[in-house]
Amino acid sequence: MTGVAALRMYDLDEVRAPCEQLWSAVASRLDDAPRELTWTGAPGVEWSDPDLVLGQTCGWPLVTDLRDAVTVVGAFDYDIAGADGRPQYGSVLVASEARPLDAFRNTVAAVNGTDSLSGWVSLGVAVADAARPAPFFSRLVETGSHRASVEAVRSGDAALASIDAVSWALLERHVPSLTRGLVVVGNGPTVPTLPLITAAPDPEPLRDALDAALADPATADSRAVLLINGFHRLDLSSYEALVRLGPVASETLGCRAHG
Repeated sequence: MTGVAALRMYDLDEVRAPCEQLWSAVASRLDDAPRELTWTGAPGVEWSDPDLVLGQTCGWPLVTDLRDAVTVVGAFDYDIAGADGRPQYGSVLVASEARPLDAFRNTVAAVNGTDSLSGWVSLGVAVADAARPAPFFSRLVETGSHRASVEAVRSGDAALASIDAVSWALLERHVPSLTRGLVVVGNGPTVPTLPLITAAPDPEPLRDALDAALADPATADSRAVLLINGFHRLDLSSYEALVRLGPVASETLGCRAHG
């Protein structure tokens, strides 16, 4: 089998097996697709791999660096608050105590990376109304992952972090010791869920395979663990509006988002 397939934006040990099971159901409906997912290396490398069969990326790199290099296949809708059966969500702002957002001015915020829609751009947009004058935070700590940002808030190294809503729900379910005692104090803007992408010019075989795999009762248990309700066919136009959020976040946080 040829090509690269990677669906590891929500890479917890507890969800790797069901993710592999779901991919197996998709791959069995494709010609000459890799039977196993890639779990090593930097995700950004595989996103631009000319042999990428299917990947899942962040919305911000999609509308900046990847827009001319990949084709959008679609997105999953997830069993989380506010999704309402659509491929949409908003990040959750988590803290160790309930306070209004303006009370976090001049505190330290944890961000997973400056190329992140949910951890960086959404954070800046979420506090924009309170961020006059900017920048809003006294300091930003770049952690490298949403899980590490949660750990930074829990340890007291940061007062606030913006966490991808699916990441937060999976951590609540599978690593409750990490999220226990933390509270959600706000939300980022409503945006499309993570885009599924391919290097192939024609996404229709992948869309058909995903439709069939997610309708198969045999994948029900895997989908439940992954919080996936369904698959929706989207294209780049579904994500174009995200570009307008970048300048807002950059002004609020006092630093330009990468991408």
